[in-house]
Amino acid sequence: MKDGDKGEGEKGAEQEGEKEGEKHDEERQALNGIIKEETNNGHTPLTGEEADIVLDWANEQGISGVDDHRGDDHWVGGNHIHIPETGIASGDHIPVE
Repeated sequence: MKDGDKGEGEKGAEQEGEKEGEKHDEERQALNGIIKEETNNGHTPLTGEEADIVLDWANEQGISGVDDHRGDDHWVGGNHIHIPETGIASGDHIPVE
């Protein structure tokens, strides 16, 4: 084996890591798509049950900055959850009924 060449074990681990990264990206895209669709791009609130499901899914993906602000009054839009980088019009704020 030449210097810089990777053995079969290293190649396999690298490929596994790439597959995991692709899976994570696909899951994140799916989550963002659901949020965009169900909230009409951030204009229609999720139900409480939908918000719970979305929060659970985001937490399972290990997304940082996920938070539940139902009952807080710091956002003009009222009850909401935070999931960063969803791409919806209301930013990180996802309205909840």
